Amino acid sequence: MSLSSQAAVRARAAARVADHGGGRPFAGIAAATSRIASLGRAGDAAAARAVFDAMPGRDAVAWNAMLTAYARAGRPRDALTLFAHAPASDAFSLTAALAAAAALRWPYAGAQLHARLLRLGLRTPLPVGNALVAMYAKCTRADEAARAFREMQDRNALNNVAWNTLIMGYSRSGNARQCLLLFNEMRMAGLICDDATLCILVDACAELAHPSTGFAIHKIVVQSGWNAMSEVSNSLISLYTKFSLLEEAVRIFESMELRTIVSWNSLIDAYMKLGHVEEAASLFQSVPETNVISWTSMIGGLARNGCADEALVLFVNMLALEHIHPDDFTFGAVLHACAASVSLASGRMVHGRVFQTGFASYLYVANSLMDMYAKSGDVESASIVFNGIFGKDLVSWNTMLLGFAVNGLANEALVVYDSMKSHKVCPDEVTFTGLLTACSHSGLLEQGKTFFQSMVSVHGIQPKPEHLSCILDMYARSGNITEAVELLDRCSETVPTHNSNIHEALLSACSWEHLNSRVARKVAEDMVTSEPGRDAGYVTLSNLFCASGQWNVAEKVRRAMAERGVKKSPGCSWIEVKGAVKVFVSGAQDPDRTGTTMDPDASPGINFWKDPNAESCCICGGEAEAEAKHTELTCPYNYLAPASYVPCRARVAAWRESRSALSEHRWFLRRLVRVNNLPGSCRPVELARLFAEFGPLLMWHVAMDGTGACKGFACVVFERRQHAEEAIDRLNCYSLGGRRLRVDWAYPSA
Repeated sequence: MSLSSQAAVRARAAARVADHGGGRPFAGIAAATSRIASLGRAGDAAAARAVFDAMPGRDAVAWNAMLTAYARAGRPRDALTLFAHAPASDAFSLTAALAAAAALRWPYAGAQLHARLLRLGLRTPLPVGNALVAMYAKCTRADEAARAFREMQDRNALNNVAWNTLIMGYSRSGNARQCLLLFNEMRMAGLICDDATLCILVDACAELAHPSTGFAIHKIVVQSGWNAMSEVSNSLISLYTKFSLLEEAVRIFESMELRTIVSWNSLIDAYMKLGHVEEAASLFQSVPETNVISWTSMIGGLARNGCADEALVLFVNMLALEHIHPDDFTFGAVLHACAASVSLASGRMVHGRVFQTGFASYLYVANSLMDMYAKSGDVESASIVFNGIFGKDLVSWNTMLLGFAVNGLANEALVVYDSMKSHKVCPDEVTFTGLLTACSHSGLLEQGKTFFQSMVSVHGIQPKPEHLSCILDMYARSGNITEAVELLDRCSETVPTHNSNIHEALLSACSWEHLNSRVARKVAEDMVTSEPGRDAGYVTLSNLFCASGQWNVAEKVRRAMAERGVKKSPGCSWIEVKGAVKVFVSGAQDPDRTGTTMDPDASPGINFWKDPNAESCCICGGEAEAEAKHTELTCPYNYLAPASYVPCRARVAAWRESRSALSEHRWFLRRLVRVNNLPGSCRPVELARLFAEFGPLLMWHVAMDGTGACKGFACVVFERRQHAEEAIDRLNCYSLGGRRLRVDWAYPSA
């Protein structure tokens, strides 16, 4: 805060003091101190500071009253600053300073305060001991908290504060076993557990692998009669939710006599985490009173359960309420929804709201912004957010690295990794997933192998299925099928290899130029055995047999798939037109012409590879978009088209005029070019620039998998057929990324 703004705050505070009769000099220190305490209880720390500054002399009680005012107002940083300027320290001021250090999660400041109280001989008072244990516990320094706890002489006096604080410290450190041992020691000391003890224990049991210990604590809750407390019941609901025991969670909720807003929020969160979206929405509608946590749980739950559009609508409804304002977790949830819906326009609008509300400096929000921009293909904006973060954590580095990797920018990803090491940030398994993804998409086989080896030998990170999938995909793209199979055999003892991603990566190693039917058959059979309900094994194997000319075998695979009731997931692609996402789903019959955002499940769009005899087709879904002066077309992952590619009014008018001469669908198919054998590192904007050299494009689409890698094929629509013909003649067998492109009409008969 600048000096001018500080002066303005103090001037307003002085005016408030004057309005309440504080303008005249106080009769003495006692009256001023009383006034500070009164303003502190009202939460007006600024006015209390104005009175404090106006005092001609201050004693220890005045300093402590001001410290308390800052603590009540939630300003721990100011409290520590004031304590540093205090002429002397006593037990009360040290207790307040320790509480401020705990609120800021500053263990080093707390250690300095610990040294001061030892030097002053103030270790004995019980409030000081409790504050010291609480400081270390909240800073996740459980061992130091235990040492301070053992040094307390009267830890069993008065109540369970010290015991509960230490149990909480172990719980926050993830040491549930030590929590239970300490609880048994507490009972053996003759102390009776209270509701705070049981809440902490229930939360600790949620971190265990099995719910049996939680059942035992639940029994103690019932026997001790604390099940009537809503706080304990709320913790039990969260416990059973973690272990997917929804019926037990609902039973506890229904048995509660007094349900607080936390109770409703806990059950809403339970429904969302277990995928019961409709039940959560119904419960949300019936909540007597909502708060920001209620809305955040709904928005985040909808985004996680594939209802990103509904999450965005709910966020807009939330903004219309006057008494509820989004916090950092709300923005994180809605940005996740924007990333899931690949809606760059919505994400940018949320980003604007983040700036307006002052949450841009929050690390959690900044990381969510980076993730949204990276998944939407706007890597430049993600980099701007990344460079603006003052104190980057490991999540920040991993998000930026992975963002570059999935968008095919391997060199930039490696630069981020080098910078990460120079900042002494230790990589984790997510870091290496990003590095291996970058190497896989860019064909850096040797460098990827080096990263994979150093992950195990240098950093001691055991490979996970996602790491193995990336390294197998690297072998696949280079055609090293034998090495891929050998690696899979070597890692089968330490890595769960019955994983769909690993199987699909190995199948891709047996595709097209490097066809290996024997390996492919074995892998596909493993996929069908381990996951008989998934279509990937059947479809990939059928395509491989078709590519090798084994049509009869391919037909048998398709027939077996139909007999077992497995249906192929429809292909889906989309473009963003003027902020509205237009979805095209394979097999759809009714294209959306309303100009509104389509729901892929409710109103599927156009099939690009539809029967040429179909009567109609629309590539952008609405006349309103065609009349725009500059219609912005974006590809999947929202690679923004350069200005030269955007159709202007004249081009759109010519397009509409030409469509009147032929049927819409035939007109479209006669300009539709299919591109096969694309490298995995191919980016949509790179393909667009290549084809735009032959003439203006109406649209283009590169098929991408879930990691952002190219699946090997794409489609391009030219404004004029002669430009498409020239592109086919010139680009067929063109070398791109080490592969020879196969370019031809998608429908030659059209």
